Amino acid sequence: MDCRPDLAFAYCHSLLTLKSSMQNRTPAEQDGIWLDEHNSLHKRHLLPVDLEVLPQALALIHPCFRQRRGTSFSQSLPIGADGDFYGGINDASPCEWAKVEGVPCTFEPFRRSTRCHADHVWPATLGGPSIRENRQLLCAYHNLTKGSSITHFAWTRVPSWLITVLSDMANLKS
Repeated sequence: MDCRPDLAFAYCHSLLTLKSSMQNRTPAEQDGIWLDEHNSLHKRHLLPVDLEVLPQALALIHPCFRQRRGTSFSQSLPIGADGDFYGGINDASPCEWAKVEGVPCTFEPFRRSTRCHADHVWPATLGGPSIRENRQLLCAYHNLTKGSSITHFAWTRVPSWLITVLSDMANLKS
């Protein structure tokens, strides 16, 4: 298991710090603050993202920042649901809980003809895209247990889709 409470805490801290810095600001000022944060990662040569700034980079893609001058642009982001996200799941698809928690799914033998859920590795509620690279198959129990928790996120690697989402958001905010 790749549980890293320190990085999960750093993500929450980054998100709250960024949100509080935007409080009582105009939408244009909020865009400037977001772009400054994004550009500071570039200036320090940390984009493409390395593990040191992964929490800050993930905080930048939170859905609350998907707007330009107060107008949402979530639908304009090129990374959305691809047809492959839900494809390929059948009754025989195994629960991948062992990848998440390090122990196999104990419900697997009893699941019988119920399909696994297509779960977002980085939760959609936190900005994770609905693409195959951000998917794992979990039985209903484990998917609902995990919910939007980030404690099971693999903090040992940078998701390949993250740079694309950050770049697209920066282009839409500019």
